[in-house]
Amino acid sequence: MLHFLKALFNRPEKTNLPVLHELMHRTEAEKHGYEVWKLNDHKDYLMVFLNRQFETWQQGNTPVADNLLLLNTPQSKGFMYAYQPEQATATEFKYLFDYLKERVMQLNYKVYVSDVKHFARKNHVETIERHYLKPRFTIPAEGESINQLYGNITIELLLHNEQPLHIKFVCQPYTDYKYTNAMPFEALLSGILA
Repeated sequence: MLHFLKALFNRPEKTNLPVLHELMHRTEAEKHGYEVWKLNDHKDYLMVFLNRQFETWQQGNTPVADNLLLLNTPQSKGFMYAYQPEQATATEFKYLFDYLKERVMQLNYKVYVSDVKHFARKNHVETIERHYLKPRFTIPAEGESINQLYGNITIELLLHNEQPLHIKFVCQPYTDYKYTNAMPFEALLSGILA
């Protein structure tokens, strides 16, 4: 820990290199709290909230919530959900981050890496927790393309001084001819928010 603190305060301010980059680890208490949270109504409240916003978007309307930003480009699709204390505690927001990963895994995805990066910024410590998921590929029949499902999925939780700012969820399809076209992002949302 002493090495981490020395590195944190001796690092130049404008660096893009993390002071600390490590694999993500959840304590037994965090794992237990997460399992309890999955059984309570607040998890359902957050999932229903997100589902309603995406249903509004799919109908061609702008989501009502001002803390949800949608990304819809040919290269990537996703959303950024900004933290608001009246919707969830900081701990519950972190649980939502892990729950989105769990839901994606149920759609035939595997975790490629879950890591944490800490950056020393001028007025705060920035932490990025990330789950990077890839589809579980099966060997296709000769002449067929590999089913990429929705492409690679990155879920990030951004924190400043241990306080959450937002969750970013981004889906990036493969563009290589060896892969099928990505399945619709709307189907992914339906799968994780159901």
